[in-house]
Amino acid sequence: MRISAYRALRDIVGLTDDEIDRAFRIKSVKVGAKSVNQQQSQIDVKVGTKIQALRTNLEVVNAHLDHITRLDDQAARSKVKAR
Repeated sequence: MRISAYRALRDIVGLTDDEIDRAFRIKSVKVGAKSVNQQQSQIDVKVGTKIQALRTNLEVVNAHLDHITRLDDQAARSKVKAR
């Protein structure tokens, strides 16, 4: 059982679909207005920071889930051997 990055970004971190799309898209559109570029940069930094924290958390969560799955598998094999 693994958690997808998209689902975690949406459900756990609370990003909107637009923020997620913006984070996963590479934009090379030049905009003349400096304030728009600054706002976009601030959003990209915010989303990038959340994504990095989420990746770290997901690695930990998925490692724990993998460990729990292995323990469950071992317990199931032990029950079969005990019979």
